[in-house]
Amino acid sequence: MDRNIEAYNKIAKSFEEGRSLTLMEKSYLELFLQYIPDHGSVLDLGCGTGRPILQFLRNYRLQITACDASEKMLELAKKHFPDQEFILQDMRNINFEKEYFDGIIAWHSLFHLTKEDQQKVIKNLATQLKVGGILLFTSGNANEERLGNNYGEKLFHASFAPSEYRSILLACGFRILLHSIEDPHCGFATIWVALKDAHKA
Repeated sequence: MDRNIEAYNKIAKSFEEGRSLTLMEKSYLELFLQYIPDHGSVLDLGCGTGRPILQFLRNYRLQITACDASEKMLELAKKHFPDQEFILQDMRNINFEKEYFDGIIAWHSLFHLTKEDQQKVIKNLATQLKVGGILLFTSGNANEERLGNNYGEKLFHASFAPSEYRSILLACGFRILLHSIEDPHCGFATIWVALKDAHKA
């Protein structure tokens, strides 16, 4: 993860220039928003430059906390949204109050962690999500670890098999609303949407 943070710091400007702003994620974000009350609290975990996802969320009456581990990405985000709250933080170390958020988004961020750390983070997010709160995240679609290339920098990715993600989510008190595998209309992303149904110790 530390190498990924360094890589994103190096490619921040290129990433921003190359990031599509067409909001191909819109249908999943609209589903997410169906479960968020007016003025609800949302955590955008791995917000990057804030465009286009944070930009879209800001059109709604929400209390948004945006978090990323890359200082350079957040510098760009702050230029776009100077009135937005941003937190420079590794997602492995976030620690908000229990049952604080109505919704949490980890779009193209969680899969940069090792499988062991992903499991820990999902369990931690479950404690910080209200019962009835919603979690939206992307993953790989096979049990693997690999290095990708992004603007010349190596980025680590890891994924459980889908059955393992299901087991982790269920053990954390989630009910899976949607699992979309390599959606061709969304950059071939694999997307999970899960609702927290129960308290878990």
